[in-house]
Amino acid sequence: MNDTTLIELAPTAPRPNLLGTAAKQLVLGRLATLECGTLRLLDGGTVQEFRGAVAGTAAAIEVRDPSFYSELAYGGSVGAAESYMLGHWATPDLTALLRLMLINRSALDSLEGGLAKLSAPLRLAAHWLHRNTRAGSRRNIAAHYDLGNDFFRLMLDETMMYSCALFERPDMALADASRAKLDLVCRKLELGPANHVL
Repeated sequence: MNDTTLIELAPTAPRPNLLGTAAKQLVLGRLATLECGTLRLLDGGTVQEFRGAVAGTAAAIEVRDPSFYSELAYGGSVGAAESYMLGHWATPDLTALLRLMLINRSALDSLEGGLAKLSAPLRLAAHWLHRNTRAGSRRNIAAHYDLGNDFFRLMLDETMMYSCALFERPDMALADASRAKLDLVCRKLELGPANHVL
């Protein structure tokens, strides 16, 4: 009989990744150049605040996965969006964050170039694999649209329109704005009682 002894080892901290470290330094360096507003960055137990010289919009980001920095540095705004969808970062107010990023676009534009250009060929290859050939279109449609009405009811109003709406007033509900858009389309087409629309 063979006796096996299990030895529990204390977990070791992950070794820093050179590319990940460079990406984090690049992102933090660009955030330090904000000109307007304030960004609060929560990463693990640390909080960093980046303040522009001019007061303005305040926003916050909580980093939930360190790959956020690489995705942003090497993928630019597309990488940031994909990282958000993957849950690698979160924000209590996405509108405020986007507003802050747009106001400081000139300071953050370098994230669209530089290291992000290195990953451009990979993104192009991924796009090419999902191109809209007949077979590719079937796959893309199944992945994005054949999800069923139960799914779309979670985000659409009762008109179930999967397109833009026309908000004529800031306090309009989505369903009212959807109907306002349909009304405008009908008026532009000069539809009358004798017309039928499919």
